[in-house]
Amino acid sequence: MSDYDLACEYITRSLNRLEETKRQIENGRFDTAISAAQESIELSIKSIFLMLRGTHARKHEISDGDFSNILGSIPSELRHLNFARVWLINKFWSNLYTTAKYGSQTLKIGASGLFQKEEAELAYKHAQEANCVAYSLSANRMFWPKH
Repeated sequence: MSDYDLACEYITRSLNRLEETKRQIENGRFDTAISAAQESIELSIKSIFLMLRGTHARKHEISDGDFSNILGSIPSELRHLNFARVWLINKFWSNLYTTAKYGSQTLKIGASGLFQKEEAELAYKHAQEANCVAYSLSANRMFWPKH
């Protein structure tokens, strides 16, 4: 499977997780919606790394240094895509990854008791943004750097 094919598969999976986010919001499962949105964001980011670098980290959180390397490798024709915004979205939601899945053991409260509709809707919006950048990048394959 080529980098392009794998990146497209990640984007498709990201869209599936985005649809799941919306379903969970409609069902009032805001913690589950946030987890699905986080997975969507992560898959979008991994597809971006795959397209621009030919590889991605096999971990949930992407470091600032890794993002910095990506920003430095973006061709001028693709600079209109807001990769810095994707970095911020990743940083914001990766800090809540464990809490959205498990809640707070210290506070003795599950994730469902911590998150409300507003957070889930924001996670959905952010996942849409990350997916849009990944999809736009995939549509501009001719500008990808050679690995």
